[in-house]
Amino acid sequence: MVVIRGVNVHAGAVEGIVQRYPNVAEYRVEVSTRNALHEISVCIEPTPDCKDPEELRDNIQTALRIAFNLRVPVVLAQPGALPRFEMKARRWVRADRET
Repeated sequence: MVVIRGVNVHAGAVEGIVQRYPNVAEYRVEVSTRNALHEISVCIEPTPDCKDPEELRDNIQTALRIAFNLRVPVVLAQPGALPRFEMKARRWVRADRET
C-alpha cells in the first residue's frame, strides 16, 4: 500500500481494476516522489490483438480515477516491452525522482 495525496492505494485494488480489461497483457505501477509527495503512474502493455490501445488506456485511467478519486496517468508500452510478473509486489517499482 502507498498513500497518494491522502488516499490509500492498495496493490490488490489496482490489480483488480487493470485485470477487468482482458486486452492488458501486463502492467507495471511506478511510484515516485515529487516535492515530498508520492505519485503513481501505471504502464500497461496491450495484447497484440487489442484493436484500440488508446481507448483501453483511457478506460483504465477513468476507472482508476473513479476508484481512487485521483488522477493516475496510464502509459502505453509496446507489446513484449514489460517483463512478466507472477506477484503483485514485483509489478510495483520505485522510480525515484525527488525534486
